[in-house]
Amino acid sequence: MRQAAASTGILIGLVGLGIDLWQIVPPSLVVSETNPVARGLLDSLIWFWTYFTHLSNFGLVLVYVATLTGWRRLSWFARPQTRAAFGGYILLVMIYYHIALAPLYTFEGAMLVSTFTLHYVAPVYYLLWWAFFTPHGGLKFREIGWMLVPGLAYLAWALLRGLVVGEYPYDIIDPTRGGYGVVAIGVGALLLAVVVFCAVMISVDKLIGRVTRS
Repeated sequence: MRQAAASTGILIGLVGLGIDLWQIVPPSLVVSETNPVARGLLDSLIWFWTYFTHLSNFGLVLVYVATLTGWRRLSWFARPQTRAAFGGYILLVMIYYHIALAPLYTFEGAMLVSTFTLHYVAPVYYLLWWAFFTPHGGLKFREIGWMLVPGLAYLAWALLRGLVVGEYPYDIIDPTRGGYGVVAIGVGALLLAVVVFCAVMISVDKLIGRVTRS
């Protein structure tokens, strides 16, 4: 049952990412009405992976793979702190998309399928998988700082790349839209949200741990 649950999570993530890659990368390589400047393949792939939705969903896939296989090279993804951190990040992805981005876009066809999969199906499935198929009771609130490291690394990467190429994946971290002061406020709000979500994950971990021990 545990193996089937992890395998299902891998399938959900790869299907969502695969469809999104297919819908986003090939069209970006050619000039069209919606794409006035064609990208090179490498540039397009790098651009695709600057989006936190894609990186966080791929992180979920690696967590499933690490848990399923026990591969030493992926051992970091099998750590309880990492599993909980990605729960906090995917919560952010789902809620931020639903509140801030979903009202701005209308998708149909394959793009609708991938968007719904990556922003709703994969997050909800991961949280349920984490709750029912992983050990609990060992997380501590003092570990939240460590759990923020992947998010901080992503922000550093996105901002540094944006500074070099003049392109940012999200308006909230784009200094050309309001300056670095506005970016700092936006980043601070995002980090605060991640802290809250990670605290929720730890609280649930403690609760499940107490219930399973009683």
